[in-house]
Amino acid sequence: MMIDRVSQLSSVQMDSKAGKADQVRGDGTLDSIDVSNKARDLAEIYQATELAKASETLDGARILALQAQINDPAYVNAKIAATADRILDSFGL
Repeated sequence: MMIDRVSQLSSVQMDSKAGKADQVRGDGTLDSIDVSNKARDLAEIYQATELAKASETLDGARILALQAQINDPAYVNAKIAATADRILDSFGL
């Protein structure tokens, strides 16, 4: 029984020749991409978030007051009740 020696380069690697990557198309056409509406929306949200993060006009006292209101069960219950009333009113009930 004879075992053939395996070469380090396969025949696939030896036969494939890469084209010139630095060659520019001369037909004057430009590359383009299609961006979905969801990607546009996400990009807009990202830009708005980054703008808000960079903004230094945040009122710390106002933020603390809102956090206190949200953590207060009475405030949350009142908002839920008001929202439920508006929903029932919109149905005419």
